[in-house]
Amino acid sequence: MYIIGMKCKSCNEEWWAVSRRKKARFCPFCGTDTEAAGDEPAPAFAAEADMDAGVHLAADVPTYARIPSAAPPSWLPSAPSIVPPPLPALKPAALLAQVEPARDEPPMGVLTRADADRMPGPAVVVPHGYMCVGEYAFSYREDLQSIVMPDSAEVIAKFAFSMCRGIRNVVIPDGVAVIGEYAFYGCENLHSVTIPPSVEKIGRDAFRGCCGGGRLIIRCKKKSFAHEYALNAGVMHTFI
Repeated sequence: MYIIGMKCKSCNEEWWAVSRRKKARFCPFCGTDTEAAGDEPAPAFAAEADMDAGVHLAADVPTYARIPSAAPPSWLPSAPSIVPPPLPALKPAALLAQVEPARDEPPMGVLTRADADRMPGPAVVVPHGYMCVGEYAFSYREDLQSIVMPDSAEVIAKFAFSMCRGIRNVVIPDGVAVIGEYAFYGCENLHSVTIPPSVEKIGRDAFRGCCGGGRLIIRCKKKSFAHEYALNAGVMHTFI
């Protein structure tokens, strides 16, 4: 294998030729037959390359590179082989033991009656993660006096808290969009409900039978859906 500095007399281009022959016959720029033109390799630039350097060519098929300077480039005599990047080092077992374990999060979805039965009263805080308080989830819970729903909740399904006679105040979290039919039906001691502007639908008789003959008060934002609901239903309301 030879690395040869050549110059064409026809186009005056100079180039490096890496070839199995001691001379590159054709000019890569103008196609002139250099042997016929009488070009000779520059003695200072002709050198035999190591076959183990990673340069592999078919017979009589030279590879060309334009000469940028008087000295041959460093990459020509020994073409570097492609080395794959190193694999990431594995963490020692001692470091893995220090990694904080993943937190146990409740499943995203509907809070069912079975889930609610595992949350004893009188005060219940529903864990974050539930998007819907399911149908009949807390209905007829005589032990329930207060309920805190998660910020992840978006729907309170029908009959979710029906006949929970011990509840007095309810704060619907911001993010809930739907309060289903009869959601708080028969909550005789419920006298105050805070409804955020995110609520866009309140089902039929959602608060029927609340406050046992007294007056239920809805706390809401002015001109919100809850405000319109209170006006249409004839329910007392106050602004927050």
